Amino acid sequence: MTSLKTVTGRIQYIKERNDKLKELRESAKNLDTTRVKECTESVIEGYQKATDIEHMSVVNKESSIEDYRFNSIGLHVAIDKNKFLAKDYYWVRYFTDIGRAIASGEQKYIQRRISSISADFGKSMSYENPDFSMIAEGIGTLLSKNIKPDILLMPIDLHTKFIQYSVTKLDWNIDGPPQLSEEGCKLKVFWSNKYAPLRSIMIFNSRAGTWHVLANENGEARISFALGESKQRGDQVAFFVETLAYYFVADKKAFVKIKLSH
Repeated sequence: MTSLKTVTGRIQYIKERNDKLKELRESAKNLDTTRVKECTESVIEGYQKATDIEHMSVVNKESSIEDYRFNSIGLHVAIDKNKFLAKDYYWVRYFTDIGRAIASGEQKYIQRRISSISADFGKSMSYENPDFSMIAEGIGTLLSKNIKPDILLMPIDLHTKFIQYSVTKLDWNIDGPPQLSEEGCKLKVFWSNKYAPLRSIMIFNSRAGTWHVLANENGEARISFALGESKQRGDQVAFFVETLAYYFVADKKAFVKIKLSH
């Protein structure tokens, strides 16, 4: 994940990125087009099923993003051409995982951004003996500022203990993530993962931040993907997948962070 600080640098980066995507798509004509299509669809599907950004923020798809200090979340990988074309190789699962990896990169980025701006709760929670009543206190802190939180972001290490504690307060019978009912609020619950670790509990209102993201060439998806013959190595197939995004926080008061201690 890289960050480009100047407008000039960002403009140059996007130009080179678009050239790279175009080059790979043109060279894909020399490959098995059915397999290329299958892999492309797998990346998009894996990403769409894994991403939670639209729950955690307001999403703005931008036709240009040079004015924002966007982050590049992506992968550029080469694989053996013979293996890619071999009939006995199954690539759907691999490329589905590539899409999921981009979603994990998004979560890692937004967690870091929120952690950097969130107000500390004032006391920490123990990993070994967590006092989950602090979550209700954190919600109360936001309510006292006339902010109604709707997102609870939790470390995966606390999953079992939290489920046991809040079993009567969690609603699993809804579309999307489970909802926690607490202090008159309903909060969607999301979990960190090993690729996007978290050392604190975060409580916030999803509309307090905007996810500015560069739309792809069709103006639809939030990620761009291309696969084709490698220009550097004739015996390889290369693919490039990326999302360019910037998370803008409109109201820092809408975030509370409960640190965890060992």
